[in-house]
Amino acid sequence: MLEYIENRIWFLGHIFNEKCSEFKDSEIFQPLHFNNYSNGGEKLSFIFLNIEEDETLKKFNEVYDEYGLECTQVVFTFLKNGCVNIITKYSISEDSNFLANYDSIGGNSFQKNSDIIFEKLESLKQEEIQKNRIILNSNMTWGIPNILLSDKKPNDYDGFHLYSVLYTQNIIFCDENKIGNIELVNLLREENKLLVNHDCDVFSEWGIRLWKIKENTNFNINLLDSEIVHLSKKVITIAELNFFTILSQKILYDDKLRDDLCVDSLEFLISSYRTFYQLNDLISQDFDEFTNNFNTLSFKKDSFSEYIDSKSVSETTLLQLAKHLESKRTEKSNQLVQFILAIIGILTVYSVITDVTSFLPIDDRENIKFTRIIFLSLTTTFLLSLIYFIMPPFFKKKK
Repeated sequence: MLEYIENRIWFLGHIFNEKCSEFKDSEIFQPLHFNNYSNGGEKLSFIFLNIEEDETLKKFNEVYDEYGLECTQVVFTFLKNGCVNIITKYSISEDSNFLANYDSIGGNSFQKNSDIIFEKLESLKQEEIQKNRIILNSNMTWGIPNILLSDKKPNDYDGFHLYSVLYTQNIIFCDENKIGNIELVNLLREENKLLVNHDCDVFSEWGIRLWKIKENTNFNINLLDSEIVHLSKKVITIAELNFFTILSQKILYDDKLRDDLCVDSLEFLISSYRTFYQLNDLISQDFDEFTNNFNTLSFKKDSFSEYIDSKSVSETTLLQLAKHLESKRTEKSNQLVQFILAIIGILTVYSVITDVTSFLPIDDRENIKFTRIIFLSLTTTFLLSLIYFIMPPFFKKKK
């Protein structure tokens, strides 16, 4: 046995529609419970096996064909934590040169493979929406705050969607002599051992998992459940950190965006991310022993606590910016109200003055008429000057 598997988690930001007739009376699909998650509940899976009929598998083969890989299976699974899991399995030919440069080849092919996957995911997403089986969050699309997409065409994500995906590379083997890469073989050391049980030994370095299957075992590797909590939590954290940093930067330099923002909408957006974050934690409550241990050890081996701290800082920064903008708008509103009240007061004074001048004796003598004109002119000039000086700054033209 010698296989290569890419395990991706893509953050969509959806929930399952518990009112859907297809789910409502289903014993398998339990949208209100997390019990026995790893035994098949609360998932929507789409498995593609026939390469002759499916264009997606053909496209994957075009990417990796020159490296001696053949795509044998692609599985798309919509999960209850707002993420979509994508597992692509490849068989490795005996003359393959892939494992000798697995890291650079995988990294260089990440964009191409992600584009292939995303095209299929977009199609599956629309089908599920039409079937009324999933509901998208009104604040985001593929984890991207909709406020960042407000000036984009439909389905134009401007590359932002790639901030919402992570993947691990997995090599499954029985005989380490067939790996053919001394660096990979050197990873099979005790300090890199992630997990040991009667079926397999798992070795881990950053981004790579080595699964050494023991002889005489029919162990079936369930990568979805093995890494779901760790990868999902990491992708939600990094996606939120990226998007909130981009959004904060746009707020600082985009006048139109500043005018459209309010604290309530941003608090609602932050709460949306936090809800998915919490949903992901709840999924792990009833994992079996192997899955629970694997996820726990994954967090120890690949800790991203600094990203979690930065995520919290990005939430605070975004709210502080919004509150500052709202206080500025409130200040402008107060200035405008004060200005209107001042105008009313000035007009009242002017009305009184004109009434007083009307009581001056009417005389045909020029000096009396001239005095009245001068008095009213000076009064008008003074009051207009007063209006200008008390006028709010945002009414005055900037030079």
